[in-house]
Formats: sequence, C-alpha cells, structure tokens
Amino acid sequence: MSEVTQAQLWQVRRLDEALKVAIRRDLQTVWASVSGRSPDTIKAVLVEAVPDIINKYGSMSASIAAEWFEELIGEAAFIPDLYSPDAYIASTRWAISPLYREQDSPAEAFSHLVVASERHMKNYGRRVLDESVSRTPGVFYARVPSGPTTCEFCLVMASRGPVYTNRTTAKYRARDGGKYHDSCDCQAVPMRGRWIGDPQHPRGYRWEGDQVAGYRFDDLYEQNYKPFHQSGDQVEQVAARMRAARKA
Repeated sequence: MSEVTQAQLWQVRRLDEALKVAIRRDLQTVWASVSGRSPDTIKAVLVEAVPDIINKYGSMSASIAAEWFEELIGEAAFIPDLYSPDAYIASTRWAISPLYREQDSPAEAFSHLVVASERHMKNYGRRVLDESVSRTPGVFYARVPSGPTTCEFCLVMASRGPVYTNRTTAKYRARDGGKYHDSCDCQAVPMRGRWIGDPQHPRGYRWEGDQVAGYRFDDLYEQNYKPFHQSGDQVEQVAARMRAARKA
C-alpha cells in the first residue's frame, strides 16, 4: 500500500486551477462580445458558444483525471462519453436569468455562468474517476478537502473516507460520491484497499489500504459525522444538523 503525497495533491490542484482560469477567460471573451445587447441576443450567442467552451476544457479535465487515476492505481482509466450539451444549455439559460429582471444584473448573470460552466467542466474529470474506480475491483475513492475552507456538506463527505464508487457493495451510500455543489474544491482521490470489520473501531470497521498525507478521515468521522448522524440520514441531513449546531 502507498501514500498519496501533498506534492501529488498540489500538482492536480494546480492543473485544476489553471483550467478554471482558462475557462473563465474564454467565457469573458464571449461575454464582452455581446455586452449591451438584448437578453435574447445574449442568450442566442451563449447557448451556441458555451457548450463548446465547456467541452474544450472538460476534455482537458478528463485527461488530467485519467492520468491521476493511472498514476495512483497503475491501471488504465476509463473515459466515457461525457459531452452533455442539453445540460450546458439549460445551465446557461438559468445563469442569464438576471438579465430578464426589471432591474437587470449583468454581473450576477456572468457570475452564475462562470460557476455553472466550471461545475460542468469539473464533472468531466469527476466522471472519469468515478467510472474508472467503479470498474476496478479493490479500488474506491475519497473526497479529500482542499482549499482554505470546507463547508459542512463536504466535511461529511470527507469524513466517510475511501468509500465512494458506483459498485453497490460499498458502504455509506457509495453513489453519494458524485454529489458536488457549485465551486466545490474537494479532490477525488482513488485509493486501493479494503474495509475490515473491527468492533473496536468507532465505526465498526477500519480501512486497510492506501493513505493520503494529511487526510485523517477517522478523525473527521469522529468530529464531523458521528456526532450529527442519526439512523437513516441522508448526507444533506447530517450536514444540516452540523450547520445548525455551529450556529447555535
């Protein structure tokens, strides 16, 4: 078994940040070209241009994720068909809705457009990791916190450790791993190993396998999952309970 280093995590974060800068630059160029025009004209231009921009940088995100999986696991990644133009168009139409208000807000509309496009772009890489992990026995992935702050939802996701996959045998509703909010900076890290029953462990079983430097998911479990979890809870309910406790 091996340990994913902070240097490896940083390299992937750096590449992800470069893609965010690049997609925002391209969106800014298109936005500037329609500045001051009618909302219908802006919508027509954007629904034509934005899917191609998302696909351009999403494909790069998919390549980064495939290389990340292969570096850590040593097996070939799987890259599914990821282009979903209908979803991109729907998000674009939602993003520019502030332009149709009586008091229009172009800045708000552009902010929505950037955030939605970034999420779709990142989903290319996330899907590659999810599909590759699910096709590789003995491999799961963890949601490792990244950045200066981590919201309650992501703390709950991270506290579960390497449980995520589409395989139905994994614990903790393993398909939850594909849930991401806008601007989420969690890193999906594939890890090889297994969960072993252990009545002495706080969660009743322990992980035996790859580790990630600085990621102590058992500590996160004790602090951010166990105190707020009740039988049958969805992840959102645990996060809401944690959020309420912090505000009290």
